Amino acid sequence: MVLPRALYERVADDLAARITFGDIPPGTWLPGERDLAREYAVSPQTVHKAVGLLFEWRLVRTVRTKGALVLSLHE
Repeated sequence: MVLPRALYERVADDLAARITFGDIPPGTWLPGERDLAREYAVSPQTVHKAVGLLFEWRLVRTVRTKGALVLSLHE
């Protein structure tokens, strides 16, 4: 039996796809967590966990007070 993915995982999957396909290019700062929360109709905490996954997957680098910077897929 396959369990459904958690909401933060689905948000992370969507953002990862947007990064991978170039919709959000390297060197770009992701929108703020509140803005992403509005876009995805989720809580800022859900977005925070999603961005944490992107960091684990080495798709973004997080900078305190600045947000998440999209990395090159070759970094």
